[in-house]
Amino acid sequence: MTPLLWTLIAIQIAMGMFDTFYHHEFTERLAWRPSQRRELELHSVRNMFYALLFLVLGWLEIHGLFAMIVIAVLAAEIIITLMDFVEEDLSRKLPPSERITTPCWRSIMAPFSSCCCRF
Repeated sequence: MTPLLWTLIAIQIAMGMFDTFYHHEFTERLAWRPSQRRELELHSVRNMFYALLFLVLGWLEIHGLFAMIVIAVLAAEIIITLMDFVEEDLSRKLPPSERITTPCWRSIMAPFSSCCCRF
């Protein structure tokens, strides 16, 4: 694990926490809206992937088949994120700060993926 990877993980966590607490809990209050059920389901699946990914990266050195599984999880996470973007656009009007914040913290995924997966 390189310092760059840990830095990217820290940035990813910090920006994701800001997005979750500020946008989803404080300003938009998504958990209190029945209409946001689908969006919250997508978020929970994505959060599970992140938890598993961070546990694996924290405790194991991945190579070969395990690296390919991590890549598959990252690809699934990207698909879930794209589905989440569509769901957000269909179900609510995003505040400008969330529209900007989400792609910013999501853009960390490419360098993160290249740092954590070596065959």
